[in-house]
Amino acid sequence: MPKINWKEYNEKLVKRGEILFSTEFIENWKRELDSMNEKKRGHPYEYPSSYMQFLISIRYYCHLDYRTLEGFCRNLSKILGIPTPDHSTIHKRFLKMDFNPPSLNSEEIIIAVDSRIKFTTEENG
Repeated sequence: MPKINWKEYNEKLVKRGEILFSTEFIENWKRELDSMNEKKRGHPYEYPSSYMQFLISIRYYCHLDYRTLEGFCRNLSKILGIPTPDHSTIHKRFLKMDFNPPSLNSEEIIIAVDSRIKFTTEENG
């Protein structure tokens, strides 16, 4: 029976939870909102379009429903100090936006990795 490197196995499990993403939408948050709300009538936008595009990407690639995405936003808010939209706001904004996921030929490359680890022993085959 091969010897298992538990440290290496544990590290693989931990890395499955790593999420890397750009937070560029924060840099221009206020400026983008000011521009979006400049001639808008009615309730002003509270979340810039770049943030909503980011959330659309998370929803699309992670297959999250709107309430789960709201939970994601709450935790992101704790880390980044940005406001949290509720699920109905997210949904309404998404309906108004165009979203074209990047193709494999675009300059943006998204890499998806199957993080399942097959762990077998002689006992279970």
